[in-house]
Amino acid sequence: MTQVYQTRAASVETVPLYIRARILAKLFIPESVWRFALQPALVVVLVLGVGTGGWITSVQAASKSLPGDALYSIKIAGEKTQVAFASLSHDERAVTGLRMVFASRRLDEVKKVSGVKNQKEKEARASVAVRGFKEQITSLNTSFKDLKTTQPESLVQVAKTVGEKSGSFVDALSQAKAGVGSPIVELQLQEATQLVQQTSDAAVAVVVANHASGNTDVSTKEVAAMVGDQLTRARDTVAELVKQEGVGNAARRQVAQVVRDAEQLIEKQEFDGALTRVRVIQGIADTVAPASGEGVPSFAATITRVILNVTSTIIGEKQ
Repeated sequence: MTQVYQTRAASVETVPLYIRARILAKLFIPESVWRFALQPALVVVLVLGVGTGGWITSVQAASKSLPGDALYSIKIAGEKTQVAFASLSHDERAVTGLRMVFASRRLDEVKKVSGVKNQKEKEARASVAVRGFKEQITSLNTSFKDLKTTQPESLVQVAKTVGEKSGSFVDALSQAKAGVGSPIVELQLQEATQLVQQTSDAAVAVVVANHASGNTDVSTKEVAAMVGDQLTRARDTVAELVKQEGVGNAARRQVAQVVRDAEQLIEKQEFDGALTRVRVIQGIADTVAPASGEGVPSFAATITRVILNVTSTIIGEKQ
């Protein structure tokens, strides 16, 4: 009897799930209910189960693919699916976290494809990754602005996340320029850097404004660190440009004075004023000509012009 039972048990295991469900249905469920309601539902569940299982397997296989690989489109589709599901929860912090992760992936892909020997192929692959990075930051920027009206309670936390992560993005973009060696990709990377900077500026401004209004979700130490990081990046960028352009002592002193003013304001916890100085320095870096020539203003002239443009704002703060 034991042998018969074991043989019978083994044979039952080979019966398809659908058949077993049909046998049980005959015992407990009316035929009409099975035929017109449960049977179609069971078929859909089984098909989706098989399809989802195959999809998950494909996404896992594509996770290490790079731009230009056969499975790369599946990798991107999988990421979009994750964002779509996260959006259903109406938790913008989860969506922001995903976009940060996917933006980091794109920069990692730029780094990996920089090892491709064929220059044309390397340029094409890197361009795809940079465009993907810009798409993530653009979507992040758009949703970040929408939060001001849709989810104001999540705005500060999202802003903190964006502001803290932006610095690593800027550093990675700067390193990528040296690895690709393509003027086209370098221009794309420069555009991506400016996009990150704009998003970061907006995020830090939100954090500073909320701190000034007495919001306890952000501490004074956190605000000081975020504004300080903005100042450091802007100062280092201008310092590099000053070195390249051979700027005179007068222009150097002007930049140094704005930096000192910003540092003192951060120490005094006057973060709005410090951000104004940071924007002055950023304006110098953004508006200076990449190369001097006939009809192109000098670096010193650019510094003077940018500082004069914000002098009225700074004087108004002091008054």
